[in-house]
Amino acid sequence: VLKLCADFPAVVATISGHSHVGGYAQDENGVHHINVEAPIECPPDSTAFATFLVFSDQIIINGRGVVPSRTLPFRTPNQLGKRPLLQ
Repeated sequence: VLKLCADFPAVVATISGHSHVGGYAQDENGVHHINVEAPIECPPDSTAFATFLVFSDQIIINGRGVVPSRTLPFRTPNQLGKRPLLQ
């Protein structure tokens, strides 16, 4: 899956859920990998959810409860190289 993401520069992020503890990584190609925390792991009287605001240059995650807020900038066109978006 990582190679497939790397082969298409239009891929800027993958979002999955729900790993009980959540997770985040950015790979060597600049793709953000977000795994959203599970509500079942929340402390009593807490929560786990987020809204994702997707812009042309970044994703802003507004986390609530145990989900952290993040700003994830996309790779710039210069970082993408000359590869076509689709082959």
